[in-house]
Amino acid sequence: EDHCSLGTLRHINRDAEIILMDREPNFVARFLDTHGLRFAAVHLIKPRAEKLLRPGLAVGMLEADPDNEMSRVVDSALLMRCGGAERRTGWQHFGTDAT
Repeated sequence: EDHCSLGTLRHINRDAEIILMDREPNFVARFLDTHGLRFAAVHLIKPRAEKLLRPGLAVGMLEADPDNEMSRVVDSALLMRCGGAERRTGWQHFGTDAT
């Protein structure tokens, strides 16, 4: 099943923390609520913003192609910065560098 299908989501540990893009309408958040899927935390991350979840772990979200209405309302990309990577300017450096 797909990573967002009900069958898959029902198997996720309820102590897990879920990361969603903060957008309106938020069909994914509504889907979780409609099906009574509650988790330890749901982190809503605004597009192109970085949020520190805990020391050494920051996340950000990128939206899908705004010209594709179907993708725009449900798709997103998760970016992560882990460990001691220094923050640099620009999204191209948001992830941990290999250099």
